[in-house]
Amino acid sequence: MTFSVNPGEEVSLSLERGSLADRVAGLLCSKPADAGEWAFSLDDLSLKLGLRLPAVAQTATFWQRGELGRRLRGLGHGVRVEYGRVVFTGEGAGRGN
Repeated sequence: MTFSVNPGEEVSLSLERGSLADRVAGLLCSKPADAGEWAFSLDDLSLKLGLRLPAVAQTATFWQRGELGRRLRGLGHGVRVEYGRVVFTGEGAGRGN
């Protein structure tokens, strides 16, 4: 399999490992301190996390339940889902995993 990259195109590789909750926590811990909200398109977020997000990631319920929801709340973040993008909110009170 071969592919080519056009000059000037940006290519990135995610080195994230672990569960989805671990990957999201790692991403949020790298969030700039002065950013109140941090928005990603679903495709960009999939690339940053190094895994394809399921179709249900377009719902707030996906982000608020289970291990992922607990980790987000533990880090002091909320999440809002808008058409085609995910917005992480909050100051990140607990920066540890």
